[in-house]
Amino acid sequence: MRACKEEGYSGVGIVFTSEDDLCGVDLDGCLDPLTEEIEPWARIIIEELDSYTEISPSGTGVHILVRAALPEGRNRTGRFEAYDRGRYFTVTGRHLAGSPQRIENRQEELQCVVRRVFGEESTNGHAKPVPATELVDNGLSDSEVIQKALAASNSERFSRLWNGDTEEYGSHSEADLALCGMLAFWTGGDATRIDTLFRQSGLYREKWDRNDYRNRTIAHALDGKTEFYEPEQTAPLKDNTGHDNCEEDEELVGLPEAVSFPVDVLPKSCQQFVREAAACIGCAPDLVAVPLLGLLSAAIGNSRQLQLKRGWKESATLFAVVVAEPGDKKTPAQKAALAPVWQA
Repeated sequence: MRACKEEGYSGVGIVFTSEDDLCGVDLDGCLDPLTEEIEPWARIIIEELDSYTEISPSGTGVHILVRAALPEGRNRTGRFEAYDRGRYFTVTGRHLAGSPQRIENRQEELQCVVRRVFGEESTNGHAKPVPATELVDNGLSDSEVIQKALAASNSERFSRLWNGDTEEYGSHSEADLALCGMLAFWTGGDATRIDTLFRQSGLYREKWDRNDYRNRTIAHALDGKTEFYEPEQTAPLKDNTGHDNCEEDEELVGLPEAVSFPVDVLPKSCQQFVREAAACIGCAPDLVAVPLLGLLSAAIGNSRQLQLKRGWKESATLFAVVVAEPGDKKTPAQKAALAPVWQA
């Protein structure tokens, strides 16, 4: 801190090495920067480790520092990361109120947290998949999960996988993982239900009964998932007086299904890009095509204009927004579509 102030550096950080006894735990996206409320799953970990905790640089997560050695195995799943070597942490000094001011010895506590987050060891030595966040109970039965998935924007892809079609994938295992990833969204990250539903699909085969293969595939499908399906929340419309204009027993109307994007209207090179990108990412073509339209309009700019009438010209300026369910991979699709901008 003294060197930072005297030399005018931009901040302080620490590299964890095998020579020190420090371990850093990063809980991402668990803190509301406005209310400073911490999500329950993260609060449990913070209280269990009970050591120096500070708000991360983003303002939406926390870093916990403990004196302990990290057990061998994985370092990251979902919004949980832990490192005791080979990783750099920025230190903000924004101490989280209510947590200790000192870095405490927490070897046993860290082992318990890691074991719970990454999965309890089963009798055959393989980890049972356990997500780092709490399961989301959306109240859907198995049949309703399938109905929802078959009516979603990526229903064609789900339908092919559900019926056992692996043509779009390099191997049967890749197709297994893709279906598990989609089931993870609709089941709220419930590993047991993913297994139950997968066994009803056309992809089910003898290999799935191997504990190591099944658990590894489900764990991989859950790794990094933070968004799951939740039932739509609707409310009665209000009139000018602020009162509800419908009776309590009236059925509330939801939004209609979105029409699929007409990929064929794009230039041929763009058609191929949209289809290939969507297949690789595992999302609906719409999620790639819409941001791509914005990119194309920026590329055209004022080089082409339409004269609607005398004195009124419009250039190719489009403002686009993608609206889709959480977990539909909007961000990866947008990054793929806008990659030429960042590569230029």
